[in-house]
Amino acid sequence: METVGPVALIAMPGSVDFVNRINKRLYRRRLQYLESNPELLYKNPGFMRESYLIDANLIRFASGEGKATLESTVRGHDLYLITDFLNHSITYKQFGQSVPMSPDDHFQDLVRVILACSGKARRINVIMPYLYESRQSVRVSRESLDCAYMLNELKNLGVENIITFDPHDPGIENALPINSI
Repeated sequence: METVGPVALIAMPGSVDFVNRINKRLYRRRLQYLESNPELLYKNPGFMRESYLIDANLIRFASGEGKATLESTVRGHDLYLITDFLNHSITYKQFGQSVPMSPDDHFQDLVRVILACSGKARRINVIMPYLYESRQSVRVSRESLDCAYMLNELKNLGVENIITFDPHDPGIENALPINSI
């Protein structure tokens, strides 16, 4: 996938170590590119930086509600948000008690970060190794189609690409019109 602006990585809770490894690898790989193509430094502003990470602060209130703030500008960036919905080791305080984050909590945090980025980033890409709500992709009786709803919600929020490794059912690609995501 060709980049459309300076690359930036945002690690969602539970994926920080993985994204730090991606950041280091990206830096080393781009150094190699510069050896054979030094013009990339001048043709592509932001191509070479010490870090491609942008910190997102996710704050939880005592009620369990939250908000997201970004520590750096994302204007014009090609953003990659990396999340792990199944990481239950992340906790937050609610009414004074430690509560493990559910996949729904992870998704709401992802939405908050996208909302903080929307209208500013040139392109928003979401990488989720496990596709959120992918087990709820087929309607049986009066069940909800949560996966299709989630994909449409991300599309409507401005996400252009979703990269996943476990879609559970190949029919999920039909949840959105062709060329949507």
